Amino acid sequence: MKTSCPLLRLFTAFLFLAAGSLHAAGQINPYDLLGRTLVPIASIFSPQNEQHALAATLVLEKMTGLPTEQRGGRLDLLLEPPTRVLLRGSFAGQSLAACRVGDEIWLEPGQKIAALVPPPTPPTPGKKKKKKKGERRLAPMALPFPPQQLALLPVLFVVKEGSPVDGLRVLEVQLMPPLAASLGVAEWSARLYYQGEDLARLEILRPGWHLVVGVERLEFQKTLPPESWNPASEDVLRLTGEQALRWLEQAGETLTRQAIPGR
Repeated sequence: MKTSCPLLRLFTAFLFLAAGSLHAAGQINPYDLLGRTLVPIASIFSPQNEQHALAATLVLEKMTGLPTEQRGGRLDLLLEPPTRVLLRGSFAGQSLAACRVGDEIWLEPGQKIAALVPPPTPPTPGKKKKKKKGERRLAPMALPFPPQQLALLPVLFVVKEGSPVDGLRVLEVQLMPPLAASLGVAEWSARLYYQGEDLARLEILRPGWHLVVGVERLEFQKTLPPESWNPASEDVLRLTGEQALRWLEQAGETLTRQAIPGR
């Protein structure tokens, strides 16, 4: 059958061109590949999604200012929106953990962390304190857009194919310029390294600083066991939402003074 209509010929040629760009060399289109990474992660924040939890293990490969002997440290991340998240890792031989459960936060080891930045008005052990009117609470973790728009998430980024590294496919990723400018991250970018369709490494960059983490595990689950949110010892610093917010503000001021002498 001949295609006599010039417009139909042009349309057919466009389809072949698009098919070639989407599946050249058997590879998934960069935006589709990014979507296969971002959408499942973002979906755990959606009440309509069946899987509401994420368990990941990351390996710290490089970071600006990080001593060589501290490379290779592992960081476990547990995430179960809207109110549960746990970070646990080992740095310089010291095991550290931070966890949020509901409107409370616990930090481990409590004594060492409190010595760095003493928390304001620590809670009395074994006694629940009545919340004051207007007391701040920790906001639930939620998507900044409706769950129905999850499929459109990749279009918020500028994605380019990078040169392969160590046999891994590389995507160069940046937020769309207007969005990046509004968030104050216009100078930030990322590189995502893939083994097939699996994310193997993540690199985050800005002028004068970069971070590289390997992705050892990335699992999605319906829910996580209740014991996942328990501390490993009794040396724990516990903070309410109000205390945690005040402590973070105080910690930020302390770190700023240390980083900028005389301030």
